[in-house]
Amino acid sequence: MGEARRRCERIGAGIGGIRDTRGGGCMWSQDRDMASIEARLLDEVVWQGRIVWSGQVTVFPNKVLVEAPAVVLNSLGVGPGWIALLGETTVEIEALEGEDFVVVSQVRAASDGPRIPAWPVGSSVPMRIVTFEHARRVVHERLLSLLRMSAAEAQAAVNVQELARTEGIGALHLVYAQASPAAGADSVAASKAALYGSKFEERVRMLRAVIETEDGPRVLRRSVVRLERE
Repeated sequence: MGEARRRCERIGAGIGGIRDTRGGGCMWSQDRDMASIEARLLDEVVWQGRIVWSGQVTVFPNKVLVEAPAVVLNSLGVGPGWIALLGETTVEIEALEGEDFVVVSQVRAASDGPRIPAWPVGSSVPMRIVTFEHARRVVHERLLSLLRMSAAEAQAAVNVQELARTEGIGALHLVYAQASPAAGADSVAASKAALYGSKFEERVRMLRAVIETEDGPRVLRRSVVRLERE
């Protein structure tokens, strides 16, 4: 079983995680991957994402738990790998705990890193859970096409972190590119669209997917691509 499939089954995530609900497979990236690459993602272009839940919550110290209706969040597919604005702080969701709490951390470099306490602590803190699933799915499908890779092969990938970063960078390019016309040619959005577009092309030139097969590891490669804004 590939690392991508193990990760997907372990997380059991909805669209903000790694499961592609339209195709029934798994994307390599999560929303948290985008936020770990671009710390100001929600500050700058939250409106380019889809807000799946918003409300007032209570943030507790020490346990780093956020009070929220977990039953409702479960029905939306919210789980590990999703991101949210907690007050003005971007956090990643680690888990739903019991019926009332969501375990969160400030976004870390890696999802298995030490938990970073969420702020602010207190009651009646606004929380918005956001996903950029559409942008990630667009990039995921393009990468599959470029690699001539099936959804089943994608789930057999073992170099998931490498693929997730490429996918996340491509999604960041799309999100900022979509925001740049309204912001203007000299805007932060336009600058970051160009930055992530360049980074994406650099990574795709070296793109490879290592998949598990009955005959041993198989490497799929693609040399050049340009990701255009739709």
